[in-house]
Amino acid sequence: MPTLLTGGALANRRQRLRAYIMASALLVLIAGAFTLISWDSVVKRFELQLQTQAVMGAQGVDTYFVMMEKAFGELARELQAQGLGAQPQVAAAPGAAETLARFRLRYPEFEIIVINRLEGDSVISTSGAAAALRSNISREPSYVLAMEELAGGAQMAVSRPFKGPISHRWSTPLRFAVRDAQGKLLYTIAGGLSLERTHEFWKDAPLPEGAGMGIVRDDSWIIARYPRVASMTLEKLYTRPAPGVIGEYLRAHNGQQAGTVRATSGVTGMPTMVSFQRLRHYPLSFFVANLESTLVAAWWAFAWPTYVLMLAFFTGGVAIVSWIGRRQGELQAEREKRVAILEEQALKDRALNEQLDLLSRSQLASNAELQRLAGNLSASNARLEETNAELEAFMYSVSHDLRAPIRAVDSYAALLQESLAVDPASDAGGLIARVRASARRMADLLNDLLDLSRYSTKVLERERIEMRAEVDSVIAELGADTELKVERARFEIGALPPCLGDRVLTRQIWLNLIANALKFSARREVPQIRIGFADGAYFVADNGTGFDMAFADKLFKLFSRLHHESDFKGTGIGLAIVKRITERMGGHIGAEGAVEQGATFSFVLPM
Repeated sequence: MPTLLTGGALANRRQRLRAYIMASALLVLIAGAFTLISWDSVVKRFELQLQTQAVMGAQGVDTYFVMMEKAFGELARELQAQGLGAQPQVAAAPGAAETLARFRLRYPEFEIIVINRLEGDSVISTSGAAAALRSNISREPSYVLAMEELAGGAQMAVSRPFKGPISHRWSTPLRFAVRDAQGKLLYTIAGGLSLERTHEFWKDAPLPEGAGMGIVRDDSWIIARYPRVASMTLEKLYTRPAPGVIGEYLRAHNGQQAGTVRATSGVTGMPTMVSFQRLRHYPLSFFVANLESTLVAAWWAFAWPTYVLMLAFFTGGVAIVSWIGRRQGELQAEREKRVAILEEQALKDRALNEQLDLLSRSQLASNAELQRLAGNLSASNARLEETNAELEAFMYSVSHDLRAPIRAVDSYAALLQESLAVDPASDAGGLIARVRASARRMADLLNDLLDLSRYSTKVLERERIEMRAEVDSVIAELGADTELKVERARFEIGALPPCLGDRVLTRQIWLNLIANALKFSARREVPQIRIGFADGAYFVADNGTGFDMAFADKLFKLFSRLHHESDFKGTGIGLAIVKRITERMGGHIGAEGAVEQGATFSFVLPM
């Protein structure tokens, strides 16, 4: 026997070791799956954020350019009204210079406002410099491209940035076409949009650290970028096609309306994600870029609490499995002992039956002897019933023993929080609170299961029950429960005829149904509970959350809940107890309801 026990213990230990290995592998698999899923989720959210910023930025920039196009149109009509015709001359419109000056005061973001003939000569300028009026920009690439767009029918062209020959400052020209009644191009009005003013305008934009935004032409030339990268001079940024991710992508996918690109940035030299959105009215795209290093930080901030929770569950699971393994060994030994007793008793009963059969065949037994043997058989049956009762009591005590470790988990968590002085608002405090809440929920679940077992096996004691007295007693009892807040509720109790049944079980029906009505109507300003008797059935109705009738068949099933536990506490056993009690007493129960319109529970008992 010692050798067998040692071998069994060794086998049990090996089995637990295999279980631990499988649990560890499962933990690694779950952690890996969570890593992939969470990373994909954060990337999609990050990409959606960039796309949203790009769309909003494109709308804002497009609206601004449309507004400026209208402003230039009004300026052109005012100049034509002053006499500035097909060959603009200062003498022909003596008030034109003042008109341009007023326009620049109204829109201070422009460095200069200038009128150019089609040959590129400057006629009138807000700078007032003679050199500015003598300059000819007909060979300037920015001017050539703008004139091509205007000749193609565009009303205003947003040109490539260039450094002014007089101010030596970088600006982006907005060139507006002035046409005659037949649509012939007469001359152009250009406004140099200061890049420095643009940076000032964008400095308050809600950009995360490391992010940047800007505007790029269809030919991949950047016309504005914020913030400016220290390693990239203005000459490098504005005198050539965009060297970064967005420029390369637009050159390869000319005309694409929107998109997101991930590659190494040519500006910062770091892995970057860029989203762009093409403007509605102009051949430009607004882009938003951010470093992928911020994406990693965002993912880790999102994922690390879950990893901690996984580790806590794994550790707790290992402890519970170890305890269950030891407890199963003890139960198995006790079960084998009980089975041996039953087998021994069965052998005695078999021998007794054989003796009775032998006596009956031989006709040797007298009536007194038969009575003696019958008495022995009755005693044996009584002992057998006693043994079964002991076994049932033993299983009941085992179910009670399951509550001890749950209370220990709750107590140890409370001691841990107190001894370490953990702040309840911290992450560790939150985890401890979850452990204690789970332990209390398990304790409530065991209590409800024991109630279900007790009510399912209780011997029925039928008597006449005054239902109104029972309802009043239950409401008074529930008034002591501060969570239900009975004092806020308005009760309407109709006539309740007496019934014939078990008083304890009938009281439990009222207790569960009225408590449910209070709980699910607690969020109403004035919870209304109606209790009465109609169409041969007692009922409890409320004006609470209600339920979808499509799921009515799940109401009375064990552990079945139609509402999330965070909304309404409970174990999903109360209505199952009510159904079991009504059926034991020869009745039945039903429910009707609608979402956010309350619920009505009706039950029938023998009258």
